[in-house]
Amino acid sequence: MAGAYDSALDVCLGDDSDVSAAIDRVISSYGPSPSPANEVLVQSMVRDVEAAGVIFSRDLSTGAPYYAIAYDDESKRTDAVTGGFGAHKALYLHHSVTEHALRSTRVQSMLRLVRAVEHATGCVPIDIEFAIPTDGEPVLLQARRMPTVSKWNGVGGQRITEILSEIEPVTERWLEPKPGIVGRRSILGNMTDWNPAEMIGMAPRALAFSVYQRLVTKEVWRSSRGSMGYRQLPANTELMASLAGRPYIDIRASLNSFLPRDLDDGIAERLVDAEIQRVDAHPELHDRIEFEVAPTVLDFTTPLQLSTNYGHALRKDDRDLLLVFLHGLTRAMLDPAAGGTLARAEQMIRNLAAEQSAGPHKPWLSSENWARPRTLLGVLDTAQRGTFAFAILARHGFCAEAILRSAVARGAVAPERVEQFKKSIRTIAGDLTNSLFDVARGRCTPEDFFHLFGHVRPGSYDILSRRLDDRSDLFNSAASAETSTPEPFEASAGETAALNRLLAEANLGIDTRTLLEYAQRGIIGREFGKFVFTRNLSDFLEGLAAWGELHGFDRENLSHLSIEALSDLIEQNGHVDRSAIAARIEIARSSWNETHALRLSYLIRSIDELYIVPVHRSLPNFVGTRRVEGPVVVITNDGPSVSLHGSIVCIENADPGFDWIFTRGIVGLVTQFGGANSHMAIRCAEFGIPAAIGCGELLFHDIANARKAEIDGALSSVRVVA
Repeated sequence: MAGAYDSALDVCLGDDSDVSAAIDRVISSYGPSPSPANEVLVQSMVRDVEAAGVIFSRDLSTGAPYYAIAYDDESKRTDAVTGGFGAHKALYLHHSVTEHALRSTRVQSMLRLVRAVEHATGCVPIDIEFAIPTDGEPVLLQARRMPTVSKWNGVGGQRITEILSEIEPVTERWLEPKPGIVGRRSILGNMTDWNPAEMIGMAPRALAFSVYQRLVTKEVWRSSRGSMGYRQLPANTELMASLAGRPYIDIRASLNSFLPRDLDDGIAERLVDAEIQRVDAHPELHDRIEFEVAPTVLDFTTPLQLSTNYGHALRKDDRDLLLVFLHGLTRAMLDPAAGGTLARAEQMIRNLAAEQSAGPHKPWLSSENWARPRTLLGVLDTAQRGTFAFAILARHGFCAEAILRSAVARGAVAPERVEQFKKSIRTIAGDLTNSLFDVARGRCTPEDFFHLFGHVRPGSYDILSRRLDDRSDLFNSAASAETSTPEPFEASAGETAALNRLLAEANLGIDTRTLLEYAQRGIIGREFGKFVFTRNLSDFLEGLAAWGELHGFDRENLSHLSIEALSDLIEQNGHVDRSAIAARIEIARSSWNETHALRLSYLIRSIDELYIVPVHRSLPNFVGTRRVEGPVVVITNDGPSVSLHGSIVCIENADPGFDWIFTRGIVGLVTQFGGANSHMAIRCAEFGIPAAIGCGELLFHDIANARKAEIDGALSSVRVVA
């Protein structure tokens, strides 16, 4: 009954009436007919609190062998964590952790406390509250049995320890030096670069992981950048690691892929080492390395940023040479001609879209050959052509965003004017939203809408996520507002002159009009590229579901079937050994359950962080400058079920399949994952909806559990109101 009863604080011991009133108040909170066996606990009041918090001796959700610690050392209150006041710090410690492995003496004292209570209670799973006075050891305020024991999935502590031992050497190999890759060490992050935590989740099933790996992180990420003038990396260089099924990006490899192709190895090594050091010192930057860590293009602040951030690692002549290479790279990217990489990628996507239009809407229903592993893998190969083009278009979108941000930083244009410019751009996602409005008002049939947009699903790589054309309630409660037409944007004379001066200073060879046209093409191309390649991806998942139905496997089973397993079927000439497949699925499901019980950090900088897991408090990426306030509604992949009008919507993994929320009259958006240039950031900018993108686990949890929240883009603030 945690939190069910009153606590009376600061009761005066010398005042009998005060003591009596406090006891009566507590007893009255027990209810109308309290048991005579109930007791009132009386404790000394702890003064001069330096920190206070809560420790679970097991993971609350799974029972895994972790000490889960949450504490506040800022408010000086004893109830800041339990009462949900403000931000707090959190970490998980595996039960095998020793005191000397912890750098913080304060955390060492917390570990001593929980172990002492465990010893006294016979290692019963416990929930304790504590306070640390400024001049002493932690004070135990209360201890009780954890209430969630009956809901744990049964993954034993010994198995968790074994898994951690198994991934130690795997982690070591990713962190240590690698041939053909500059940088003495690496860091692994789950939201860096291609953002796997956002796209497939922190603990994806085998199918989603393997599809994402095949389409993006095995080869496309590297070859697409190499085709644009970035460093050519060795052919076997992969971007995404698997630590017991959890996806992590090799940040060193990512940083290598952003180096200009011909940059000297010595300069490249010193730069990457300094960039890794910067992420190590500022972990909140791990999901924005393209803007805050790595110079991926020459923008209007690059020289200053190189000097400020990396002047200690690179000599001036090194920085000057790097700027020369970045200049050549950027001018090539800004080339609007048909031979430029932007135009070629646009053409590739148009060609793929034309191929799709020539085929049936639901091809897996039109041919039995579709429900065969070889055909299905061919569909993925087609999707990979799309991800290659999309990767180039997305890089151009990032380039444009970096240049526009630097123009704001140099005072050439105001941030609200950049916001207006983005709102003037009509993307394919805007077409989807307007078509939803049209169906709701009878101007468009559901069949026509589904023919164009039916393949979109909230979880692009998740076979359990329903497509739009599988959602009977999609058009329910659609907003009655008219379809939106973006207002044209034209730079003022002052903005044009200021931007032209900066472009001439950087010698980028274009004027303001060309820059804005380039940015518009990058934003539109990125969204259209994702829309096109995900059609093949979505069709693959539906075709796989049809194959599974033929052989008695539902979608949940198939979600644990990797691409490698499908490839094995092809090698067996298509023969389906149902019992063998079922066994592989069961093994994968068991591994996935174990993966969920693991606690791993957002960043892994050393082997110790497999066992000591800080929960990083991410800095959100804010969209817009307005302040909005509204009731909080949490949305999942299950789709629309409640009215969203006037609400601030919380979505854990934002994806194009959630675009329907923009037809519901929402006033703000909060996501746990996502970057400054993510899909939802672009959509919110397009609609002028304030958003806090990529809040991280702690802040997102606080907002999602609030009744009302506020987003203030001007102050870069998102907070609980009630």
